Amino acid sequence: MDEQKQQSTNKPAKKLKIILPIYGEANIQAPFAHALKLAQASCGSLEIVDVRLEEEAFEHIGVRNLLEKWGVLPAGAHRSDVEEIGLNIKKIVRTGNKRKEILKRIAKRTHNMLVVGTEKRSPFPFLFRSLPERVAVNFTEDILYIPPEGKKIINGQTGELTLKTILIPVKNKKSYTAAMQYLSQFLSFFPPFKPIVIGVHAGTRFPSVKRPHSKMCQWIQTVRYEEAQEAILQCAEIYNPDLIIIPDEAQMKLARFVRRNLAERIAQQAACPVLKAVYG
Repeated sequence: MDEQKQQSTNKPAKKLKIILPIYGEANIQAPFAHALKLAQASCGSLEIVDVRLEEEAFEHIGVRNLLEKWGVLPAGAHRSDVEEIGLNIKKIVRTGNKRKEILKRIAKRTHNMLVVGTEKRSPFPFLFRSLPERVAVNFTEDILYIPPEGKKIINGQTGELTLKTILIPVKNKKSYTAAMQYLSQFLSFFPPFKPIVIGVHAGTRFPSVKRPHSKMCQWIQTVRYEEAQEAILQCAEIYNPDLIIIPDEAQMKLARFVRRNLAERIAQQAACPVLKAVYG
């Protein structure tokens, strides 16, 4: 319960209202652990929408089991114990068309973050959208993409956070300001620590911006001459980040549907979680 006491002394700036779709056999536990930890760390809520077929639902999604494993709850905890730590959990099981059932919940607009497990890379990634991608294109708030392989920022066995290095693309001053505000909020969910943050600009000259306070992070900035997507992926190869935060200006639904945004394209190829932080 030490973590619970520590959490209470570090009040987050914003409660996360997370929706987590569970839609197949693969890449279930890692997105679940990330969604639950972020909801718990922000004293927020988590809605789990399980649309798996009967033959796919062989992995149990146990909220109390995981919180007990992390030491947040004592062994043998009851459902009321989850509420007492300030965490609101809702589980919904649906049958039928997976996409439609998930979108029904998203359409209620009661969530401010979608956590979704991505699938293995398709040989034709830019032609066909997978189910999680088709769900994500309808979500207008922040999205955390968790890859099936590679790095994770939450240890599913211990609940511990690993966030030593963060990569953030900086398009202009506006996107930089949005990214720094989001980063400050995100870091407030956890006990104080000081990550390395790499700002990468695709172009010839890094935008004129005010550097983040040294107490917040160790800031490194770099300029790449490739297109934005390639620049981010090249920097990811060099710096091996634990998380990529991509500030994303809000778009109309048609624009999101017709063309994959930068975060979606990076999430298809990155070996670490990708967080699309919507602003504007």
